[in-house]
Amino acid sequence: FEIHYFDRDPKPFYRFSRDFLGMLESIRPTYAHAFLAELERKGREVTLVTQNIDDLHQRAGSRRVLPLHGHHGPAHCRKCGSGCTGERLAGLMAEAEIPRCEKCGGVIKPDVVFFGENVRHLDESIRAARESDLMLVLGSSLTVHPAAGLPLEAGGDVVIVNQGDVGMRPGKRVYLADAGLDDFFREVAAELGWNQADIGAP
Repeated sequence: FEIHYFDRDPKPFYRFSRDFLGMLESIRPTYAHAFLAELERKGREVTLVTQNIDDLHQRAGSRRVLPLHGHHGPAHCRKCGSGCTGERLAGLMAEAEIPRCEKCGGVIKPDVVFFGENVRHLDESIRAARESDLMLVLGSSLTVHPAAGLPLEAGGDVVIVNQGDVGMRPGKRVYLADAGLDDFFREVAAELGWNQADIGAP
């Protein structure tokens, strides 16, 4: 996942990508994904900043998602910049070990952020953090920057839910919960009086 290595030899990345895309076909959004989408459906203003590249938030129904590390769907040629849909990229991956641009023959790269590339949507994410009255940090150890710095920009309380250590201490307006995300949000849904049927995940 280092861009200069990809440019030298994209084969290892595409071996990973074939496994990753096969996995995506079999996984579904979790209860936590569905809970966040339901918050939005119930009229809350929700902005999701994610480091994941799997589009599970969108599949759960969330509409305002800022993927800092891009996602595996669309792609572009490293040589001429031509765009390619995720569906076309999947077809090219089935035809050749390394997908190549149909216009110039250059290597196609999914719009995933590699080490050595700038993250996406950072300014929007910082603005959303500053405007928030509550920030939930979910399933992150807060060790990968620049995303790890976003809670420091929060305009309101910060609740960090993660299993294991995190790179931020509890303190004034910062709360930690050492818990699994699905279990945590089932408890929150119960406290809110939500019917289990309201949540679109098992």
